[in-house]
Amino acid sequence: MFIFQISVSVKLTFTNYPDPNVLPAEQVVAANGTTAFEFLQLAAQVNPCYIFNYTTFSIGRYITTICCVEENKTTNFYWLIYLNGELSPVGADSLKPKNGDTLTYEYRDSTITNHANPTAKGHKMIAPSLHVLIGMIIGILNITWKYLEIA
Repeated sequence: MFIFQISVSVKLTFTNYPDPNVLPAEQVVAANGTTAFEFLQLAAQVNPCYIFNYTTFSIGRYITTICCVEENKTTNFYWLIYLNGELSPVGADSLKPKNGDTLTYEYRDSTITNHANPTAKGHKMIAPSLHVLIGMIIGILNITWKYLEIA
């Protein structure tokens, strides 16, 4: 059986962070269907700065720390996941990049609504943990729906 391999660029960015760091993206090769969480695990094997911590919930894992930079609920800085520059509507366990995609874990102020232009003014977005939770619920509902279609 042939397993199609895909290549995904995994990178970390620190937006509006008091001590911004720039890290080179890691090109990671894995089987098609690999999740964003698994790509981050593979990137951590190549570059120790990608080592991360997470919290497990009944609906999936939520990333709390990458490169020793931990979410900060007081200042609203969290790790958000972007796929090809777009904020992911699902969590790291449900997001499955495709060949050639760029997966970005961005540490940023979550009160900014215009993620393409962090200097733009806007209303506060919902807390990233809630955003990820909603995304994970949507992912679970999609999986459940597919299972029901098969049954």
